[in-house]
Amino acid sequence: MAVVCPECGEHNPDGAKLCGMCGIVLSHVAPPSPHASPPPAPSSYFPPPRPAATPYREPAAEIADNVSSGLDAISFIAGLFGGD
Repeated sequence: MAVVCPECGEHNPDGAKLCGMCGIVLSHVAPPSPHASPPPAPSSYFPPPRPAATPYREPAAEIADNVSSGLDAISFIAGLFGGD
């Protein structure tokens, strides 16, 4: 009975020490039992969808908006103290 590599699934001859496909050490892998239960069915879990991406803005446009907002705030504060 072939030894199945736990890493890549390659079927290797009995007594193989290394997997012939990926090279992993097989000495600790026991051959499957003829009465072994089948592997569990794959889960039907699906991760939630990703949130929609935000539209791309050029960094310069965002910086300009921030500078403009900052200048508006400075003008407002200066107006409180009698400045133009």
